[in-house]
Amino acid sequence: MAAVPKGLEERLVVLSTATILDALGREAQRIISSHDSVAEFSIVKEQSSAEDDHWVASVVYSAAKTEIYFRVHFSTTISRRLVEGLFKEFAIEPNAQHAHDYFSEYCNQVVGCIKSALHADLSEEDQRRVFVPAVAPSYDRYSEVPGSNSLNIEERWWQVAWPEGKLLIYASVKGEASLDIETLRKLEKDQGLSIDDKGNLQFFKILY
Repeated sequence: MAAVPKGLEERLVVLSTATILDALGREAQRIISSHDSVAEFSIVKEQSSAEDDHWVASVVYSAAKTEIYFRVHFSTTISRRLVEGLFKEFAIEPNAQHAHDYFSEYCNQVVGCIKSALHADLSEEDQRRVFVPAVAPSYDRYSEVPGSNSLNIEERWWQVAWPEGKLLIYASVKGEASLDIETLRKLEKDQGLSIDDKGNLQFFKILY
């Protein structure tokens, strides 16, 4: 097989990176929307502050062709807003730990969906590689969010807004090689929600 010209390969890597970022945004929005129809999901257009978002849930997945970093900036108040709906049938008042666990699992689901779509482009080692979400306070780590015009081609910011507040979502993708055309097509489709054999949405595993 003839080698791909360097200039063309570089453009294909950029296309692959942008496609993964688009897919991360769609999955992030789809999962949030399935839990709260009031939430307004949009890309961050103007420079803003992250000072009110005191916690960060994040996950990193590294493979030979790409590295994905995904994180959510949130306050406990807003995260409780989301988990309240998941707890209704259990008559339990969600606490701070439940709220933090929600976003840990959220990161796990979003990146897990993308990993599944990348399957054909992953080596056996990459397929076995796991990623573990982490939640940590972020008081001194992040203070400013750039506007969309300031972003480079490897990263993106979104926001999810409610009348009482918002959370911020960030993703970066470092492409090392271009992806197969079939992988790109898979990334352009919704990856589907995880449903158990009883028809229940499998998301907040602490409840099951």
